[in-house]
Amino acid sequence: ATVFCGTNRGNLRAYDLQQRTPEQLWIHNTTRPIRTILAIPPSTGRAGVVIAGSDSGYVCAFGQGGAPVWATPLSSAVVVAEQVGASGRVLIAVACRDGHCFWLDRDGRVVAFAKCSGKIVAMSPLGPGRDGARDIAVATQAPDAVVVLCTPLGADAH
Repeated sequence: ATVFCGTNRGNLRAYDLQQRTPEQLWIHNTTRPIRTILAIPPSTGRAGVVIAGSDSGYVCAFGQGGAPVWATPLSSAVVVAEQVGASGRVLIAVACRDGHCFWLDRDGRVVAFAKCSGKIVAMSPLGPGRDGARDIAVATQAPDAVVVLCTPLGADAH
C-alpha cells in the first residue's frame, strides 16, 4: 500500500508500506504548507492520481509514480479538497481560505465556483444527494456561518 503525506514545508511524500521499514517512493515540493491530500483511484482508462492543495493557492495532481499531471491556480490558500462526483464522474470540491469554492474535473479544469461570505475554515461533503453527487457544507468565520453548496451536475455550470 502507498501512503501520502504533506508537510508544513510544502513537501508531498509517498511511502511504500509493504516494506518492513516504510520506503520513501518520491517527494515533490509545492513551496508552501500542504493542507489537504486526496487520492483519486484509477478508473476505466484512467490512472489514479494524488491531489495536494497548499497555502500557495494551487491544487496539484501527481501520478501514482510521482510524475506531475496538472497544477491549477485558485484564488487563495487551499483549506480542503474532497471528491464529490457521482455516476463515474470525478468531481473535486476545493475550498479556499478567501471564501471561494471551486469544483474541478479530473483534469484540473474549473467547471464551477461559488463565493461565500467570510473566510472558509472547514468543508465537509454531505451524503449522496441528487444523482448520487455529494453536496458540501462549508464553515466560515466573519461571519460565523455554515453554508450548504450544491455540487453542480452539469460540466458547464459556473
